[in-house]
Amino acid sequence: MVKGVNLKENSFKEKIALVKIKDNDQPFGSFFGVKKFPVAFILDVSIDLLNVKSDYQYYIEMKVNSESRISNPSSYEKVPFSIPQEDMIFVKDNLGQSFITGKIGLIVDKSDSCAVEINLLDTNQKLLSSHSTYFYFGERE
Repeated sequence: MVKGVNLKENSFKEKIALVKIKDNDQPFGSFFGVKKFPVAFILDVSIDLLNVKSDYQYYIEMKVNSESRISNPSSYEKVPFSIPQEDMIFVKDNLGQSFITGKIGLIVDKSDSCAVEINLLDTNQKLLSSHSTYFYFGERE
């Protein structure tokens, strides 16, 4: 056990292992200098999933928030998905590793910090795992 961390029995089941965000096939950096606001991006998102059930209905929820503006819950994108067992690797006890891909729109109105939050939900839309990536957009001359 790591000091200060309580690892539960199910702490490695149904988790988001890694999120990769790209813009025009290039990694999306953490800090941006922008000449003119607003600026918009359509980002490619790849989500690696750890120990998920095959042929099970999950949901991915994607939210974009900033320091000055919190996303309206009705604007969250919630996408159902299921991964067939033949599309998984290292399957053991009906749990396997896989990934899913998608896109998310990001509009930045002014110099601000932003977060892209991605949640893995079960069939009943109970939160299983969450991952946030943070960005800063600053005005440059």
